[in-house]
Amino acid sequence: MLSAGRQYLLRPACTVLAATVSSPAWSLYRRGYAAAAEGSSIQEVQSIGEFSDILNQLKEAGSVGIIDFTAKWCGPCKAIAPVYEQLSKQYPQVKFLKVDIDNEAVGPVVQEHGITGVVSA
Repeated sequence: MLSAGRQYLLRPACTVLAATVSSPAWSLYRRGYAAAAEGSSIQEVQSIGEFSDILNQLKEAGSVGIIDFTAKWCGPCKAIAPVYEQLSKQYPQVKFLKVDIDNEAVGPVVQEHGITGVVSA
């Protein structure tokens, strides 16, 4: 969904996509990672200030950013993580971000974007 007047794309937290079981990314899902893999180009946002800085950089550069509001314990979030990782490699000109909805330091960001929860199955 596009947020009016903003330079980034929001993915509803309950969206589920699955990687094929033969893909290398599938092993990340099976190990339980919803966070960005080590060495990933996906940036995990840790604070409100960091989030604001990234949005300002995107705006100044006229670039696109995609935000994944996720939770490390969320099964569907884990399922989409490999696909999100692959997209970040396929589109290096796009800034891919992850925001952990359980991180209190970014709570206001989560609330501002209307994220009220994720599915748990």
